[in-house]
Amino acid sequence: MIHKFECVISPEIQNIPFRYQYWFLVVLDRLRVLKPLKHLTLPKLYNLQRLNLSKNQLTSVPREIEQLTNLKALYLSVNQLTKFPLEIRKLHNLRTLDLSSNRLTKFPFETCKFNLYKLYLRNNRLTKFPLELCKLHNLRILDLSSNRLTEFPLEISQLSNLYKLYLSNNRLTKLPLEICQLSNLNSLNLRNNQLTNLPSEIGKLHNLRSIRLEHNQLTKLPSEISKLTELRLLYLQENLITYIPPEIRDFPNLTIFE
Repeated sequence: MIHKFECVISPEIQNIPFRYQYWFLVVLDRLRVLKPLKHLTLPKLYNLQRLNLSKNQLTSVPREIEQLTNLKALYLSVNQLTKFPLEIRKLHNLRTLDLSSNRLTKFPFETCKFNLYKLYLRNNRLTKFPLELCKLHNLRILDLSSNRLTEFPLEISQLSNLYKLYLSNNRLTKLPLEICQLSNLNSLNLRNNQLTNLPSEIGKLHNLRSIRLEHNQLTKLPSEISKLTELRLLYLQENLITYIPPEIRDFPNLTIFE
């Protein structure tokens, strides 16, 4: 039920049998909330595991959300959040958090208390890599694309379980050596930055299967890429590369886009 200038989830939702609440998915996608989210009343679905509040005009998160302690996935993308929603601090079972396409400029210390597996921060206003993220040791997927990042802290090497790292559309001029210590990395997206070279240490990413480097300023590739025996996809379009070493070009099972 949506009232003028107010968005309220229908009370009937609360009548869902308790045994079904564990899989019930509330989706408020594109409801176009017209006032701050404090006017959004959440039902008492204590076993709710996924909640989607994406594509609204939300500027805050309702305090009631902290009662959804079994929540595993929370989607808040494409809203107008300017601060990390501290209301979710008590959601210790949260594994997926999507805050893409908001107006975030920083992250608070409280984020390191989560046990997140997937974190999406694409298209915000971050100018520095949030140091607090380095304490999310179980993180598998991290998306920081389309921000304003120029560098990374040394501590990023602590994300030893990271499987996919998305850094496209930032302002990176070099690939931090610490990223080359993420030995479980399977996919690395550096598309549309300002990279002029790659460190030879990239050869340490033995599990890497896909690397996107298109739309940079690369002039050559390090021969150590030939050590990436699992590499299957290499994207090089829109760079300044005139020569690809044969040990890379002739690599078996590798598709090069140039």
